[in-house]
Amino acid sequence: NKIKVKVSDSEVEEEINNRLAAAAENKTVKEGTVEDGDTINVAFEGKIDGKTFEGGSSDSYDITVGTTAMIDGFVEGLIGKSVGETVELDLKFPEDYGKEELNGKDVVFTVTINSEKVRIVPEYDLDFVKENSDYTTMEDYEASVKASLKEAKKAEKESEVKSGLWEQIVTASEIIQYPAEKDELITSTMETFKQTAKDNDLEWDAYLQELGYTEEALTEQITSYAETKVFQE
Repeated sequence: NKIKVKVSDSEVEEEINNRLAAAAENKTVKEGTVEDGDTINVAFEGKIDGKTFEGGSSDSYDITVGTTAMIDGFVEGLIGKSVGETVELDLKFPEDYGKEELNGKDVVFTVTINSEKVRIVPEYDLDFVKENSDYTTMEDYEASVKASLKEAKKAEKESEVKSGLWEQIVTASEIIQYPAEKDELITSTMETFKQTAKDNDLEWDAYLQELGYTEEALTEQITSYAETKVFQE
C-alpha cells in the first residue's frame, strides 16, 4: 500500500518558528536592564583598604548572570541595573578564597556595565523569506515548508515499515548451516581482543579479568555476536 502522511498548519508554524530561532543572531547592545540569564560585559576595579590588588581589575569581562562564578554579591549586585550604569559593591572575600592576601578581606568593587549581548530572532515576514530561500511569496515558502515536512514524515514512516518487515523476515527465518564467514568473524574478533590486551601491556588473563569475562564466556559472547551478524547479512 502507498504510504500516506499529513502535515498540519500548526506543524508548519512550528517548523517556521524553529527556522526563525536558528537564524537568530547575538548582538551587542548599549542599552537594557540586567536580568537573570543575561550575558553582559563589565569593567571593574577592586580595592582593599583603598588600594587596588593583583587580579582585581579588568577593562572588559564577560559575565553570564546565574552561571559565571564570582564572589558572593558581585553578580547579584548587578541584577536590575542598567547598561552604562556604574555600581559600587561593598563585598567580602570568603575566608577560604584561596589567596592568603585576600582571604576574608573586605573589598569594594566599582563596576561599569559596558554592554549586553542579546539574541535577536528575526521577524517572519517577506524579507525573511527572500533572504533565506528562493521564494518570493510567503505562501510559496509555507508550501515548501509543508512539502519538506511531508517528505520527512514519509521517509520516517517508510523506515518504520521497512524495520517492521525486516523484523518479520528475521523472526520467520532460520539458519540451516552457517557459512564459513561465521568462524572467520569469531577468529578475527578474538584476535582484536587479544591485540587490545597487548596494546595495553596486559597479560591475556589480566585483560579478561578487567573485562569481567572468563575465556569461555567471552568466546560464547563473540560466537553469539558472529552468528547474529552473519545471520542478518
